[in-house]
Amino acid sequence: MDVFEGFEFTQDESQEDIDVNLQKFDAFCVEKTNFTYERYLFRTCVQGEMDSFYTFLFKIRILMDIHFIL
Repeated sequence: MDVFEGFEFTQDESQEDIDVNLQKFDAFCVEKTNFTYERYLFRTCVQGEMDSFYTFLFKIRILMDIHFIL
């Protein structure tokens, strides 16, 4: 209820309109990326003893996509 009461509505939007409320709840609940944590994961990634070079390269590319594209 606290979240709903914190929503700000423009003159065009009605508090009783279910579509407007759903859009505001969706925007509130969208997952946000923690860039500090993603950078930490990228910089601390090391190749394991049992990892092949290509497995390590694959992990690095995945982390690069997450960190550098966002």
